[in-house]
Amino acid sequence: MIILFTWLFSACTGSKYLPEGKKFYNGAEISFKGQTKEIDKKLERAADELLQPKPNTKIFGSRPQVWLYYIAGEPKKEKGLKHWLKYKLGRPPVYVEDVDSEKTSQILEDKMENEGFFESDVGFKLDENKKSVSVEYLVTVGQPYHIRNVSYPEDSSDFSKIIDSLRPYSVLVEGNRYRLEDLSDERSNLENALKDRGYYYMDDRFMIFDVDTTVGNRQIDLFMREKENVPEKARGRFKLNSVTVLQQESFNKKDTLKTDTVKVDSVYYLDPANAFRPKSVVSKVNLRPGQYYNKQAQDFTIGKLVGLNSFNYVNVNYAESEEPGFLDASIYLIPKTKKSIRLELQAALNSNDYIGPLFQMTFQNRNFLKGSETFQIGLTAGFEAQLYSGTQSGSQYSFELGLNSSLSFPKFITPFHIDFRNSQFVPYTKIRVGAQRLNRVGYFSMSSVDLGFGYGWNETVTKRHQFYPIDIRLVNLTSTTEEFRDLLESNSYLRASYEEQFILGLSYSYFFNTQPDEARDSDSDFYFNGNLNLSGNVAYLVQSAFQKKEEGNFDIGDAEYSQYAKTDFDFRYFYEFDKKNKLAFRLITGVGFAYGNSVTMPYVEQFSIGGSNSIRAFRARSVGPGSYADTTSQSSDFIIDQTADFKLEFITEYRFDVIGAFKGAVFVDMGNIWTLEEDPNRPGSKLEFNQLLDDLAIGTGVGVRYDAQYFVIRFDVAFPLRVPSYNASKWVFDKNAIPDPPYRKVDNVVYNIAIGYPF
Repeated sequence: MIILFTWLFSACTGSKYLPEGKKFYNGAEISFKGQTKEIDKKLERAADELLQPKPNTKIFGSRPQVWLYYIAGEPKKEKGLKHWLKYKLGRPPVYVEDVDSEKTSQILEDKMENEGFFESDVGFKLDENKKSVSVEYLVTVGQPYHIRNVSYPEDSSDFSKIIDSLRPYSVLVEGNRYRLEDLSDERSNLENALKDRGYYYMDDRFMIFDVDTTVGNRQIDLFMREKENVPEKARGRFKLNSVTVLQQESFNKKDTLKTDTVKVDSVYYLDPANAFRPKSVVSKVNLRPGQYYNKQAQDFTIGKLVGLNSFNYVNVNYAESEEPGFLDASIYLIPKTKKSIRLELQAALNSNDYIGPLFQMTFQNRNFLKGSETFQIGLTAGFEAQLYSGTQSGSQYSFELGLNSSLSFPKFITPFHIDFRNSQFVPYTKIRVGAQRLNRVGYFSMSSVDLGFGYGWNETVTKRHQFYPIDIRLVNLTSTTEEFRDLLESNSYLRASYEEQFILGLSYSYFFNTQPDEARDSDSDFYFNGNLNLSGNVAYLVQSAFQKKEEGNFDIGDAEYSQYAKTDFDFRYFYEFDKKNKLAFRLITGVGFAYGNSVTMPYVEQFSIGGSNSIRAFRARSVGPGSYADTTSQSSDFIIDQTADFKLEFITEYRFDVIGAFKGAVFVDMGNIWTLEEDPNRPGSKLEFNQLLDDLAIGTGVGVRYDAQYFVIRFDVAFPLRVPSYNASKWVFDKNAIPDPPYRKVDNVVYNIAIGYPF
């Protein structure tokens, strides 16, 4: 296989198609020497981005994209296999004559000057081979210059007073290294701050920084001033004379007449189609007559109107009023299609030999009650069969049917008023109702109903909250076969898991994600999600206060409710070496325990581990708990999903580009679940901290992803390194005989096909 693999890539070099007298461009690198103390990774990456053109991608010394470009020939039409091979997978060759090293050297020298290294020098040298050339740019770094003083206009005008009040928030800090980008950011920040105070015509082009490098000791004094001939309007403050919201059917139809309009809270509203309640739209507008022009209020208005998810187009235009110093604001809206239906058909083949289709149909109304309320109702139907069960009793079949609906309001529905006017985000109140039925043929039928009422809101671009004060779920085993009842009788924990479950609780979730923050400039990103779920506490307190607990537990309507507390955390960290290489980490941990009215947590709230988005070397929900070895599933067609009260999972994945839209990954997954109390039916399942590391399941593997822009198709191959249920040596290095068919047949090699990244 290695010989074949090597031969295949050596045949794909594209070198034999290289025209005579030409050489491939192998790429370039930058070497810094001299005063390099303040050369950080951010500056190195910025300099690397200036190296143009980029060379062809090489894999093991080959250029497969160039090879595809050559062998595809010239397509006769813009569709078909040849065109796809040549222009989608293939890439035209980059020759050394395409590189202007002199020009690139000057660009790098300018970059160093813009970063405060005024006395730097850049040269280059070529490294030539028989068929390719590499370039090395040599940057001799000079001593950097730092900011000594920053001065702003000091006249008595309101304009200068506002600028002076913003100095504590300046990005120009005395002692920092001079950076041209900081000067640009400072001008932009000053422009925005002035526009938030009524200076509608202000532009950062009217501001200029004079730089004095002669003060000595490699220091700089900065003087901010206005350019000459600044328009008088730019120094004037403007108020809003009128605010008009206009609904349009298209870009060509712009009604500006105030006839047949509605006036809501001093805002004119025109909706020829009468599609929305005026107040529901105007309440998201932060602009009001009599206020000074405010860019932030304008941006918040656009953001909240877009956040309603009812409009394809939102824009705010201004025109000067007849009265000097005033503006007329017009907000143009083009609604989205009100109703839509989506059909989705999935087919899944899992590593535990289950195969089956899943059909989903979702209807959506984006303006259900004429206030941008979103109503959804979805039908899910699925069938799953096990092709190979490993026993003599035949295959398994299961059917799934579900109906789920939700109604989301773009506001808080509460007994008291919560003001979100000064927020750029739209809060929502959501009601959801759903019902599901699962039929595992030959074993049981299970029905569930859930009801939720809750709120969601964004605190900032990176912080989001979700709170459901009402979160109710009822799960009931409607019918069972004799074989399944015998299985439950032999396992008390399993029997408790499948008893009727009435969850009467609340939930809270917090999300922190730095990836949506476009202003953040960093090599790393963070994601955190924390959840808290409580059930049965209020009902138990009320009933225990007024009712004596006799035999059994408290119930509501003859249904015993669950009482428990559960919390879990999901932390992710992404580090980007460059645009083609990234390291991703994920840590998941959680704990839950039952008390009061319950002995165990509901089955649907317990933790499980293993599967395509978890420890990929083990089938879904098959790991643990602890060192417990499940023998029940091996003697029966029925696969018991292992669940427990505590979970710890850690995933490390290195992601890299391969060729075109194809990307690769190498990963190591580890983790397990444990019970908090000893389970006599599952010896070794209890959490013992001195045994925690010894109980970890570990797997590794490689993956290929195809990024189709709108979705990612993922294929992973994984195998276990450590199996905690083994009595002897838990490490299985000596058993990893992947080419051996019997080894692969007993799930030692697990294949995962999925949509999207694992995290």
